[in-house]
Amino acid sequence: MGVSTYFFMVDVGTGLGPVLLGWLVGATSYRTMYAVSAILVALAAVLYHLVHGRRPRGAGEFTGEVLDGERWPGQDGRRQP
Repeated sequence: MGVSTYFFMVDVGTGLGPVLLGWLVGATSYRTMYAVSAILVALAAVLYHLVHGRRPRGAGEFTGEVLDGERWPGQDGRRQP
């Protein structure tokens, strides 16, 4: 589900981005288009940080730490049966 959502949004951005930014260039200037694009990237980074960036590592997440004296399968470099 996550991969299909990602590629859907890539397709939407590839399809609508040039149309919307081309309209913006025609109505204003390239300087304004690049400024608006930079603001959108900054807002996306803030949104990503709010959604994904502040979550502390908790139980159930793989950290690579030793659990009960054993490592996760495949962590010691040996082939698994």
